[in-house]
Amino acid sequence: MKRKVLEANLRYYENEGWQRISSSNRRQMAAHLRQLIELIELPAGTCVMDVGTGAGFALSLMRRHLRGYSTLLGADISYKMLQCAKGNEKEATFVQVEGERLPIESETCGAVFFVSVLHHVYAPLDTLVAESARILCVKGYLVIAQEPNRFVNGALNYFRKLLGLWPAEETTMAEYHQFKTNGIPIRSLIARLEQFDFDVLKIHYTNAALADELENKLGGWARVFNFFLLHLQNPLCSLSYSLVAQKRTSRNQ
Repeated sequence: MKRKVLEANLRYYENEGWQRISSSNRRQMAAHLRQLIELIELPAGTCVMDVGTGAGFALSLMRRHLRGYSTLLGADISYKMLQCAKGNEKEATFVQVEGERLPIESETCGAVFFVSVLHHVYAPLDTLVAESARILCVKGYLVIAQEPNRFVNGALNYFRKLLGLWPAEETTMAEYHQFKTNGIPIRSLIARLEQFDFDVLKIHYTNAALADELENKLGGWARVFNFFLLHLQNPLCSLSYSLVAQKRTSRNQ
């Protein structure tokens, strides 16, 4: 199953996915990420890594709003996405990831970002959290943003099926936890983070991605809906959640 999910993601992002992401408006998502970035006080001289960087959207925000980093590093499985990111972010360094191990030395990062990434991965709790703990220095930050909120996403998926709006199998595999499991339960994610010596500093429920999608489709008309959507920030009304965690101790001693 893990191999099928990886291959579905590669096919999607090497074909139409990179064009859709690189051209879409993400104004509300940018505002949401800035709120998370403001919580970060980087250990001096450390690098910052964006895993699943896509078109470099999050890296652009880090460059403008983070202080004290030595290097911006973007990683992705898709060659075309990395080429797009290189065109958008000249100051960052990029690397193509082929396996589960992140290509960086242990305890060298001050912050690791996963923006709209974990739900694409078959077994993120057992792999990417462990790798994040490995590469982060003590007091480093882990930012997990825009993961489907299982309660609301599950209800939405029910109506998708009822109305015949269920996506093709290729899409459901590429967005595995959004469609196959309705989302990674936030309590399970927090429990896993605590096992790897992370303290969760902030949990934020949001409809930012939905608001951006409405703006892309409806233009200025979406602002009326988005005024209400963006004020719904709780587990019962928000399509996504984000969190910021900080590493307590070294696991490499």
